[in-house]
Amino acid sequence: MKRKRSFFYSFARFLVIPFIKIFFYLKIEKKSEMPLYGRLIICANHSSLLDPILLSSIKSHQIHFMAKAELFKNFAFAAILKGLGAFSVTRGEQATAALNTAQDILKKEGIVGIFLEGTRSKDGTLLKPKSGAAMLSYQTNTPILPVCIKRVNGGPVRIFHKTKISVGTLIFPKKLQKINRSDLREMSDAIMEQIAKMKN
Repeated sequence: MKRKRSFFYSFARFLVIPFIKIFFYLKIEKKSEMPLYGRLIICANHSSLLDPILLSSIKSHQIHFMAKAELFKNFAFAAILKGLGAFSVTRGEQATAALNTAQDILKKEGIVGIFLEGTRSKDGTLLKPKSGAAMLSYQTNTPILPVCIKRVNGGPVRIFHKTKISVGTLIFPKKLQKINRSDLREMSDAIMEQIAKMKN
């Protein structure tokens, strides 16, 4: 099944992509192409509030991002986020709802975007990876595509600074009878390892 995207997402992308290419001097480097069909999880590092917008430039497919619940408190901004396909996630037990939403998107052959560190790095250095993406990958038998967003001269991504987005190679979940913490940690570390190599 070919992936679909909303009119609002297509229109927003049409307006924004030229802006980020000009004002972020954007360069995209791909070790592999994003698959045209099938479910996919995109995992990236996170140092700027603009990262979801920057990631939309790597391919025209709609990416449904997990976004922290605080961003949905403003009604107008929440409407924009939802129009773009984002969905809220709350830390703790309530995160189950977000995982269920992500699973539904993947079952429909969509793309889910997750920032591997779980929060934004204020200075651009990589933080310890969280295991949520690996868990979702195992639960839905979905490959993960590591992506690195970086400012060429170091530090967090900012406007008027050269920005590079590197697309890694797919990581597929192993076929396991039972998933344990070591399996999740191993996959999370493998994702972060690719991102770290692309960042250097």
